[in-house]
Amino acid sequence: MATNPPRGKCSSPSSGTATNAVRSVARWSKARTGSGARSPDTATAAVLALVLVLMTAAGLGVAAGHTPLGPGRYVAARTTQAHDPDSPCSLVEQVGVGIDRSVPLAPMGIGNRCDLDTSSPAGQVFVAAAWVLQVLFWTLATLAIAGYLGLIRKAGAPG
Repeated sequence: MATNPPRGKCSSPSSGTATNAVRSVARWSKARTGSGARSPDTATAAVLALVLVLMTAAGLGVAAGHTPLGPGRYVAARTTQAHDPDSPCSLVEQVGVGIDRSVPLAPMGIGNRCDLDTSSPAGQVFVAAAWVLQVLFWTLATLAIAGYLGLIRKAGAPG
């Protein structure tokens, strides 16, 4: 005979930091919308967190495009394959680099014109930040799919 988990405990095997992040987004969303009737379900909160990761990825690219490495050189720089390799990346290219490097499901193909300069320590920091965003993206995407399919139950819900 199967027993129900103790009250207040999540019955999902995926509880942890990512689940806490989704709960934080759910609380923030509830506070922003003023909905006191019920909190958003896990899938909605995870999708909102995915949008936040996407916006952070775009901001990462813009920040790389404005971080100087030297006179006329930035972390997000044009590659030798670009039409004018000496000019800085445009704002749209900077956003594309951030999304392309950070969100694995949305390859923008911008890397042949503008990319992160990994030969510098600052460029390596931006690449590491992109890797962190990739891990966060995959974790939240998994939680969104699991929530949509009903694989994650709310605490205290009958089994």
